[in-house]
Amino acid sequence: MDVETIYGELRGMNPWWLSGRVPESQLKPFKRDAYFQVNVRLKKYPDKAVLLRGPRRVGKTMLAYQVISDYLAENDPMSIVYVSYDKPTLRETPPDEVSRTIREIHRKNPTLLVLDEIQYLPDWDRWLKVLVDGKPGFSILATGSSSMALKKGKRESGVGRWNEVLILPLSFAEFVEFRTGESLKSLAFIRDKKPFPEKKFHLEQWAVESGVLRENFREYVEKGGFPEIVDMDLWDAQEVLRGIVEKAIFKDVVALMGIGKPLALENLVYYLAKHPGSILSLEKLSGELEIQRATLENYLCALEDMMLVIMPPNLVGKTRRRKVYLADTGLLSALRYSPGSLLDDSMRGQLIETAAAANLQYVAHGGSKRLAYWRFRDHEVDFVLTKGGKPDIALEVGSTKKKLTGARRFYERYKIPVRVLSFMPPPKQPDGILWLPIEIDLYMATSAEREKAKLEFAKLLS
Repeated sequence: MDVETIYGELRGMNPWWLSGRVPESQLKPFKRDAYFQVNVRLKKYPDKAVLLRGPRRVGKTMLAYQVISDYLAENDPMSIVYVSYDKPTLRETPPDEVSRTIREIHRKNPTLLVLDEIQYLPDWDRWLKVLVDGKPGFSILATGSSSMALKKGKRESGVGRWNEVLILPLSFAEFVEFRTGESLKSLAFIRDKKPFPEKKFHLEQWAVESGVLRENFREYVEKGGFPEIVDMDLWDAQEVLRGIVEKAIFKDVVALMGIGKPLALENLVYYLAKHPGSILSLEKLSGELEIQRATLENYLCALEDMMLVIMPPNLVGKTRRRKVYLADTGLLSALRYSPGSLLDDSMRGQLIETAAAANLQYVAHGGSKRLAYWRFRDHEVDFVLTKGGKPDIALEVGSTKKKLTGARRFYERYKIPVRVLSFMPPPKQPDGILWLPIEIDLYMATSAEREKAKLEFAKLLS
């Protein structure tokens, strides 16, 4: 493609070359945790690219526009270049050819080059490596939806050349701020990190404040964390969410990963939605779905890499069999065709456990930990966050007699207290068990991650 043709395509993608600003329709005031992480890495490591990865429709492009808007405040608009590889027109045009075109037409290097949905660029890793190794002297931000395509692109090429930032559906803390416009850190029991009132006269205030948090949590569990559906009613939200799954399967997984039977993969997704939190038996699942075991393993790997499922392994045992959850409660409700599912006794526990899995996965990524579960003989603990391969934090969702027995056995073995998360406290709390309202625990955990990202960004600016 000649320079004039490339430049003509770029002009349509970069309206700020004329207006000097990002169109308002492309900007939102809310800043994700990943926004702060991306900016820190762009400024702290100017010789490296930043690769922003995440599932479809979690806000990668919106975040890229926010970064562009920041750069426009301090740089010539003509030096900010955005390329969308989701559109086929420039899909065969590598980044170095784009930067060469800008130099030839604008007579200067870009200040920021944004490569959106880079997984659609053939040999994207090689071209990004060439660009970074050439020390271009400008910032580079790349985004990608399909992480398996990124892995197939030999992500090891990125060692020393780009830093990865993950962006997932909204954490509970992000959801609250996105939904209400404010953090709930000002609530006394959040601010002081004391989830229960110490004095009787604080009971009424605590009841009001915790009620605010619980109301937000119920909405979060029903809708999930995809930003565009937060303000929708449940029926419309579920239509959008089913569309996200269909596109992820039929466009990303099938087209990019060469999977030959998309309907079998779709059947697997719906099966997993009916059995959230189940421990996988590949032999049994292979028989039920009539999918060969090797193919089934490839499908599960694809879904995990697409960040559509969370698959924590067992902390112990030779096989380390994995549990499986959908990565978002909204997806779970949508694929079960069940709006208002918190009213469904059979689904309530599954939704709340899925919400816990999603938020603990979020915390694990932020804290360089791994999410697992613990099952030994007939005893089980739902979630264990490990650090350096050793258990660090243990959590049980629900407070039935069987669950408390598993928590007690875990404590006896590892001497790590188990946090039991539910709406109501258990009748008795044996040694080694600490009950916390689930909405408070998940909010405090994800809020801490959010504050950490903001603080790192603020330090860099000061």
